Amino acid sequence: MGINGRKDNMDYLSIDLASLLAALKRHYLKIILVTLMTVAASGLVSFYYLLPVYEARVMIMVNQAPGDIENATATINTYVGQVKSDVLMQRVINKLNLKRQDIAVTQPFSYDVRSEQTVTPRSLSKQVNAGAVKDSNLIEITVKNNNARMAALITNTLSQEFMLLMMENNRQMVEQTIQSLRNHILSVQQQMTSATDPAEKQLYVDTLALLNDRIKIANSIDMGNIGMVITSPAMDPITPISPNKILNMILALMLGLMVSVIYVFIKESLNNTFKTPEDVAEHLNLPVLGSILHAGRHGQ
Repeated sequence: MGINGRKDNMDYLSIDLASLLAALKRHYLKIILVTLMTVAASGLVSFYYLLPVYEARVMIMVNQAPGDIENATATINTYVGQVKSDVLMQRVINKLNLKRQDIAVTQPFSYDVRSEQTVTPRSLSKQVNAGAVKDSNLIEITVKNNNARMAALITNTLSQEFMLLMMENNRQMVEQTIQSLRNHILSVQQQMTSATDPAEKQLYVDTLALLNDRIKIANSIDMGNIGMVITSPAMDPITPISPNKILNMILALMLGLMVSVIYVFIKESLNNTFKTPEDVAEHLNLPVLGSILHAGRHGQ
């Protein structure tokens, strides 16, 4: 009984598979048509509607003292966090006098008066990405844009303004340090005037000498040297990173084929009519004694 049951199941599966293949054969023109229409639509959108997106990149090397790996990593991460700051984005916007149409990474629409408005730091930062290159002291900055020239221009301007901003921050830190030392000197001088003990006065004198030496060291620091250099400036990208037209059409081909086949299976499963003499014998369990051919208009 088990063998007979297994045989019946195999017969059922073979019959069911044969019916599915027959259904595909009956509707193959629809399947081909739907698939071709899907591929054509994908090609039309990819080639004539989607704007190309170009990506330009620049590499900045951060010079650090050898052996100080932890501080070097922390410094690089700190610099990376400053790349997309609103202050830096606004400097780039002012430098290039950017418009919305200059940084668009969107699809082509009709002319909009809003394209004449200046860009906001937040809208520009969406086109920018920055990160530290693993196991190195390099910072990679990338910018995406519909225009290859604009992508490179924004990237190079961004890297230059970034280094200027870091230089200004370092200069400000040095100036704050010098001002703090000067305030400390004034405080020590006031305390020294009221001191009567020679040993205490000598201590104040030594402290003032030390503070003055620190001021000289701070003044001798090259405030323009921020320990960074552009190793690879951005070039105009030649090929866009998106859209991938061939990939889009391949995906459309697979999608159209899958949707059309599913549609045929659903349509066949909902159709309860008898199409062949075999359907009558299978579903009604009755023998077919004969069949009558359908006469067309010319046979009447």
